[in-house]
Amino acid sequence: MGDHGPADLLRDLALIMILGGVATIVFHRLRQPLILGYLLAGVAVSPFTPIPLFVRDPGAISLLADLGIILLMFGLGLEFSVTRLRAVGSVALIGGALQVLIVFAIGYQAGLLLGWSTVTALFLGAALSISSTAVIIKVLEEQRRLNEPASRAVIGILVFEDFAAIVMIAVLSGVGTSGTVPLDSIGPVLLKLAGFLSVTFLLGRSVIPWLINHIEAVGRREVLIVGSLALCFGMAMFSRSLGLSVAAGAFLAGTLVAESGKSHSITEAITPIRDMFAALFFVAIGMLFNPTYLGEYWVHILLLTGLLIAGKVFAGTAATFLLGHSHRSALQAGMSLAQIGEFSLIIVKVGQDSGAIAPFLYPVIVGVTVVSTLTTPYLIRLSGTISARLDASMPPRVARSLAAVELTLEQVRAAGAYRIGVREAVQKYFTGIVGGLLLFTVGVVAARLVYENRAAIARLLGVPDALVTVAVLVAVTLVAVATFTVIARQSRKLTSMVGSSSRPPGLDLLLRGGLPQVIGRNAITFVILLVMVVVLQLFVPAVPGMYFLPFLILALGAVIAGVLLWDSIRAVRKRVQRWPYTGREPQEEPEERGS
Repeated sequence: MGDHGPADLLRDLALIMILGGVATIVFHRLRQPLILGYLLAGVAVSPFTPIPLFVRDPGAISLLADLGIILLMFGLGLEFSVTRLRAVGSVALIGGALQVLIVFAIGYQAGLLLGWSTVTALFLGAALSISSTAVIIKVLEEQRRLNEPASRAVIGILVFEDFAAIVMIAVLSGVGTSGTVPLDSIGPVLLKLAGFLSVTFLLGRSVIPWLINHIEAVGRREVLIVGSLALCFGMAMFSRSLGLSVAAGAFLAGTLVAESGKSHSITEAITPIRDMFAALFFVAIGMLFNPTYLGEYWVHILLLTGLLIAGKVFAGTAATFLLGHSHRSALQAGMSLAQIGEFSLIIVKVGQDSGAIAPFLYPVIVGVTVVSTLTTPYLIRLSGTISARLDASMPPRVARSLAAVELTLEQVRAAGAYRIGVREAVQKYFTGIVGGLLLFTVGVVAARLVYENRAAIARLLGVPDALVTVAVLVAVTLVAVATFTVIARQSRKLTSMVGSSSRPPGLDLLLRGGLPQVIGRNAITFVILLVMVVVLQLFVPAVPGMYFLPFLILALGAVIAGVLLWDSIRAVRKRVQRWPYTGREPQEEPEERGS
């Protein structure tokens, strides 16, 4: 704590608790989210505010705020057993990856369009792609939405994002020091991540529930509290020692404790402690805000906040909808994710400390973090209303077509998840698709390395530099076309097998004639296209005189996506005209069948 002593910390805590208490009373009376009160209390005690109330030891408050993140995530984990966590695994993995990729690409392109350097644009894309788990969970809890289908999808995506953020930080740390993407830094991080998850689930699933049951058998409430918190902070420390997220470690500790069946009593016991430290966390976010940023960077802050909300809503909605959720749940999930937080600040701080990014990016991201945190409660609260109004204003023909797509995606997902013999084949084809994308990425990265060393290669071969450049571009084009063709063929086989599985009763008229195959094939092809476009955007070299290349790649991707969309619409319209639609909604909780 430097030159500060216990008296300063005591004063700071008293000041924050008094202002936080007043804020909660006022905002409760106004029927506004309590999190907004905490944020404004943080602004009031910020050293940037011209009021003699500022916190004297912000470092100590920041440290205590980190405990708030750990306890929030542990409490969330108590709501999820390992079985329930496995049930949202597809949404967490595929949906989370899609959401991160889409927003990353949007942020990266926005940085380039604003005239920023490639490295600054990379850090911007990474910062915008990671939502704040702590903020979103607190808002969902305040609004009593944690157990809704959309919220379960959101939680799965957030868990994936926490792990993705760790990989990003490792990679971008190398970018900050060398100016290039250090591919050798990704492997160790992924290896640590795999080891952490393996140890956690193999040992923890048997040991931790047994330990909690013995602690609970003592019959003393304080023993249960201390024992549970020991496991919480122990897992967080283990995760931190591996260079991973303390939040993810605490969350997994909660899921393992939930296996004991004592999660309800533990949640009741730790709630007061969790709420106090969570309040410190949100106050600490408010303390970061410097009002002078608004005057200097207000255009960038508002522009990027609008882009963030639009991109997150689109990405989250598209990802969850493609995975078989109804359009209502998908929209609610997308609107819940439209925010950034603590990991975004860490990512940009890495770039700032290394001097790799423009100095204005950090204050801009701080501003976007605070503004998007302020809008999050309202977006989540309005998501159901907006969804209902969209349904009410939707033409009957569009409603029938949308319902047909939902039911088709639900049937495809159900067949792939539950039909005997299908899951193994799905895993086989899915592995082939992922392997193809990895090979494509390696090929594009290799082409980038050849381009960066084109002068030496040209001298070695005795040819002009321009010839090497042309060869690189031709090679990338051929690799992209070949990869897309081969993987698209794999996806066609996959969807043909899944789509031909048994149809739910009463839906034979709708699903006959290959509709599941068409919808599933186009959905998977769109995902493949998205990944390839992002990889090309990141690694295709900026050839002098050909600065239009990134936009050409985007335009081609948009054209192909449009063709896929039109093919799906045409297939749906052919079947839906003969389908006696009765307003049936897709099943919102298919995971229960797997539990």
